[in-house]
Parts: sequence; structure tokens; C-alpha cells
Amino acid sequence: MYTSHKQLTIEINTEVDGATKFIVTGDVVFFSVARLQHAITKNLERIHGTCWFDLEGVEYIDSAGIGAFFNIFMALQKRGIATKVSNANSLTRTAFRMARADIFFTYG
Repeated sequence: MYTSHKQLTIEINTEVDGATKFIVTGDVVFFSVARLQHAITKNLERIHGTCWFDLEGVEYIDSAGIGAFFNIFMALQKRGIATKVSNANSLTRTAFRMARADIFFTYG
């Protein structure tokens, strides 16, 4: 059973090409998904073109984290925003694939 988690942080950058990049670090778990969802919702109007999630700093993601990303990806797709995920570890990639969340984004 997973009992300890690393605090979730989200840094937001706008890239030269206009893409919005969310650098996510820490564990994306039940206790932290509200912070992730709030960061995206709060910045939704700023996102144009492409939304890029850099997950290099994410070591662990649980089913609540996958569900949060699934909902975020769907909301972005409905707005016509292309979504990319980069630097996801193999466990995160497997979790996205098993939940079929990977149909909403490309790896970049």
C-alpha cells in the first residue's frame, strides 16, 4: 500500500511557439488532484494552440491522478486544444494506456 507521497507542484510556462507548458512534479494522487485540476482550470483561457504536460518529475500516479488527467485531456480536446505529454515514466505511460487516456494526447 502506498502511504507516503511527494508534494505536487505545477509550474506554468508559455513557450516561444505559443504552447502552454505545465511542468508537473511530485506524485499525482487522490490527495493532490484538486491542485492539478485547479491549475488547469484557472489557466484555461491562457491556453491556445497546444497544451504540453512535462511529467519528468512525476514518480507516482494513482487511479485518481489518471482520472484527473483523463478529464483534463477531454476538456482540452473539446476546446480544440492539442495536448502533448513528455517525459512520462514507463509506469505512467502504462497507466495512461490502460485507462485509454492516451487517445487524447501525443507523446512529444
